Amino acid sequence: MDFTKLEEYLLKNVSSKRLKHLYSTAHQMVALVEKYLPGYSPEQAYLAGLWHDASREWSVQHLLDYCNTRGIRTEEEELEFPLLLHGPVAASLLEPCSQDIEAVRVAIRWHTLGSVAMGPLGGALFIADYIEPLRPFIPIDAREAFLDCATLEELCLKVVYQHKIYLAKNNMALAQSTLKLEHFLTGGGIFSAS
Repeated sequence: MDFTKLEEYLLKNVSSKRLKHLYSTAHQMVALVEKYLPGYSPEQAYLAGLWHDASREWSVQHLLDYCNTRGIRTEEEELEFPLLLHGPVAASLLEPCSQDIEAVRVAIRWHTLGSVAMGPLGGALFIADYIEPLRPFIPIDAREAFLDCATLEELCLKVVYQHKIYLAKNNMALAQSTLKLEHFLTGGGIFSAS
């Protein structure tokens, strides 16, 4: 897969700090897929990681306008905190470049809130975005402990728990989508490819 056009877009449209995060997440995605999802293409993983924040630096109004004009379905929490719309917007911006693109789009769409419907690749992106090595809030030993998990679902649940702790400290609750994901994983749910 040729990433040249995507990389050109990102170079022009995101800050250098965001670009470093995107590349770091892309590499983390490849590592997660190699460990937990051997049936998935490393190129799909890299693409999801590279593109997931393509619209993260758009203004709130631009995100809202884009979703409204294109009829993008949104969650209540995304409208309450419109910066979260960068997930569905980035998924929409991704041009079809292969027949396997839908799993990548779904992963990107749900990387902010998580979802039972995000599939294995989405689970990996939800995790990679949180634990990629440039994230300053994850100490190295904690990151290594995350990666000791036996399954992708176990690792995803750890990320949900950490997110829940962070939100509680800020007097916020999990989004409904994330709450459903927590119940699904706590109940032994396994991501399935759609």
